[in-house]
Amino acid sequence: MNDTPKAPEYKAKKSPKNIPGFTARQVALQFLGYILFNRLTFDDALLKTQSETQWNNLDNRDQSFVRNLIITSLRHHTKIEYFIKLYMKKSLPRKAYQAHYILILGAAQLLYLETPPHAAISLSLNLADSNDAKHFKKLINAILGKINREQDKLRFLTLTPEQILPKWVAQKWQNYYGEAITLQLAKAYSTQPKMDLTVKSNPQDWAKKLDATQIGDLTIRLNNRPAFTQLEGFADGEFWAQDAAAAIAVHLFDDVKGKNVLDLCAAPGGKTMQLAAMGAHVTAIDINKNRLKRLEENLERTKLAKNVTIIQADIRKYEPEQAPTHILLDAPCSATGTMRKHPEILLLKSHDDVTKLKKIQTELLNKCIDMAAKGAQIIYVTCSLEPEEGEKQIDSIIGRRLDVALEPITEAQLGLIGEIAQLKISPKGWLRILPDIDDPIGGMDGFFMAKLRKI
Repeated sequence: MNDTPKAPEYKAKKSPKNIPGFTARQVALQFLGYILFNRLTFDDALLKTQSETQWNNLDNRDQSFVRNLIITSLRHHTKIEYFIKLYMKKSLPRKAYQAHYILILGAAQLLYLETPPHAAISLSLNLADSNDAKHFKKLINAILGKINREQDKLRFLTLTPEQILPKWVAQKWQNYYGEAITLQLAKAYSTQPKMDLTVKSNPQDWAKKLDATQIGDLTIRLNNRPAFTQLEGFADGEFWAQDAAAAIAVHLFDDVKGKNVLDLCAAPGGKTMQLAAMGAHVTAIDINKNRLKRLEENLERTKLAKNVTIIQADIRKYEPEQAPTHILLDAPCSATGTMRKHPEILLLKSHDDVTKLKKIQTELLNKCIDMAAKGAQIIYVTCSLEPEEGEKQIDSIIGRRLDVALEPITEAQLGLIGEIAQLKISPKGWLRILPDIDDPIGGMDGFFMAKLRKI
């Protein structure tokens, strides 16, 4: 069922039904359609849902339910598809995508949200009545009924990576990382991550105030997931949301206090704010106007704007006034390392996307080396688990160019504390971070990082 048609734009019918819980499911059906049918990211689909559905008629509790239902349906999507197929004699026709989405939402409620079976199944049938799935009501009822009756069995099935992850990802990762690590990654994919914050100062004090654990020099991990914008200190700009892994990148530079740092592909600005808080003079460049607006807002809130110059530009065409000595390239990538926070990434991306992005990364890396001053430090970062965007990219650039060398990363540069500091740095000196939820703190996003030196 992953070959659902992609056009025209998905639209679910509005319904006059006044049934408790129905409107939330109707909104969820449209929300899921925007992602799986229109191929929008979760954030873009949420904006569309908020503006084009009955979202505003839902109370806060129902809005939270819809968000949770969608993220759960995405996080367990491949497993749900497998479970549905166990009870189907033949696949649904391509045009029956709404029936397909209703089944996904119903199964997610039964298996992962502990929704009362009567509500999950009866409201799924109401959705079928009110959308283009009326002819599949008996099928929906039968399949959800079987999933409900056998949910304990389904939860304890031993699944292969191909039954947990999208096929293209499972095959790639098994070929590169092996079966054991791929299963570890699949386990992480199905798990909601905790929220990390980077604080400007006093991490121990903020950890106490916010019920958090300090896991890095300036990184704390919240022990629960409260409303981020309602946290003490948010309005005063004392911190920003940033995964512990992402916060490592700026620590790979030598001391940046008082130095001019070029932050490329900078928006929405987590690393820009880190650099500014560390006393660097930052030139933040990004091609995306909307993302730069978010960066500006973040800098204003954190009161770090005075240390940052923002430029909208295509880096490949950018010419600095002086050759930079410190360059951070957080390159555009497939973002598969962020799959715990953005599970739709693995559903929307493909191997072809990785190939296209690798070409852009190569162009950007070459540009960085070309414009850098002799002796300059260049930090290359991607939030991808794909070797083409990490290890193979750096191997290739080092092999082709004689004016740049790989400078080994050391554990002392990672800026982490406690057992988590024992991350494995490769013999060649680059850093590969995998989302291992069984580590002492519960995992981080997946990243690749390498430090280059212009010769």
